Amino acid sequence: MGLDKLKGAPKTRDNRLWRRVSQLEKLPAKERKQIVQLLDTFLEKEKLKEGQVKQAGR
Repeated sequence: MGLDKLKGAPKTRDNRLWRRVSQLEKLPAKERKQIVQLLDTFLEKEKLKEGQVKQAGR
């Protein structure tokens, strides 16, 4: 009936992380921007590491 079965186990939500996100939303814009930039730095670093691992596996 148009319903697809879920593939794999459903992802669980990290409540601890989301509590912190809700606290971050209450901070002034300047502090939120700094935190977003910090998160972007960490995420970009991980993305680069994943790319290096994929290239090494060729």
